[in-house]
Amino acid sequence: MPSDRADPVARSTALLAAVASVGRKFPASPQASLVDPFRPYFDSRTKNLFVSELDRRDGGVTRREAILRFLLLSAVVDQGPDIEGVRDLVVRVVNDLYSREVRLFHRPGDFFQHFGIAVDSIESMHEIVKALHAARWAESNRSLASKYLLYMENAKQTLGYAVYRWGAPLALAHLLHQQAESEGRDPSDALLQYLREQHGGFPPSTEGVTKRIKDHPKLGLGKAIGDKAAHLFGKWAIHAYPLLTRADDPAWDAWSYEVPFDSNAGRVLYRTGFLTTWLDDKVMRRAQVLQAGKGKEAGTDYMRVTNLRGLASAAAAVNPFLVDTNTKLCVNHLRTHRKRPTKVEIQRLPSILSLRSRRTFTPGQIDDGLIKIGTTWCFNTAAPDCAHCPVRTHCAGATRQPALITKVRT
Repeated sequence: MPSDRADPVARSTALLAAVASVGRKFPASPQASLVDPFRPYFDSRTKNLFVSELDRRDGGVTRREAILRFLLLSAVVDQGPDIEGVRDLVVRVVNDLYSREVRLFHRPGDFFQHFGIAVDSIESMHEIVKALHAARWAESNRSLASKYLLYMENAKQTLGYAVYRWGAPLALAHLLHQQAESEGRDPSDALLQYLREQHGGFPPSTEGVTKRIKDHPKLGLGKAIGDKAAHLFGKWAIHAYPLLTRADDPAWDAWSYEVPFDSNAGRVLYRTGFLTTWLDDKVMRRAQVLQAGKGKEAGTDYMRVTNLRGLASAAAAVNPFLVDTNTKLCVNHLRTHRKRPTKVEIQRLPSILSLRSRRTFTPGQIDDGLIKIGTTWCFNTAAPDCAHCPVRTHCAGATRQPALITKVRT
């Protein structure tokens, strides 16, 4: 069991290494190989992507472009309450639409031209997914299967969900395709070229992609995607599938994006003691990360994970090695700064510790591990399955500070 007096860098690095080990065993990404039109892109036996054929054309677009469009849609939709169910829903709807010749990744305009078919498909496939996943989800979350809904924000209307969540990323792909054609350019990789353009005055990078896809003044998806989902898209296009990777360019490598912080990640990082090691409790309460008495159960605090982004770690700022690595991360990999940053932001600390570990684990592996732990063992209840959690020996909540588990909900 780690000692409370142990070096915080060593303790946190050991925790992240354990989380990343889980991530290597349980990669968490959309299964593009299950999408019917993408099956020829993968080895039928191993399910490995034919990387050397990514720029091969298929139906007017490159394979790389088609998968990028799929990942962008998946990132927007992936914000639902049940990750496994959401990903099943996407695959089922896409396969159903392609079976009806609505080729939404090869011809994104098809989604809008045949919108009635799309809405009917989303609704009918949701019922199938609910029948398959609701009981498991209800048991894990101590809820009722009847409450199972993947439309997000507690919306019950299929039309609004289809327009806002499905329509936004497909509209971007459609507009970029049209724009390329009108300018006499090859539209077969229009989204790819858009993502690789310079934005905000800095050289292109994966982190720049996450900002561009959300914040571009004309084509940004804004709240339809959010910071977490935008970083999820960047992660998938580098870590899950090598779609944006560029050899020998650190701005497109495994450290070129921040770890996506969602409720699963925030809950695991808080309960294990990672966040309380590097952020003062008063800072988290002042930033409304921790909101007293607002948890879903009486006597618990609510943790708003999105408010963590941008918070400075005073504990990390006094460590010269972490400060130097933060500079390398921000200048060379993320390309968010031209010189030394003035603070060490908490969402970048996992990547910093990963770089300091001689790159023995990556941000993508950390995120995959956080997702698996948060959805399989570290449930959002007062009694998660700590006994079977593979990182329990590194977890402060499970070993010496039970209030980290019992007091806070995400």
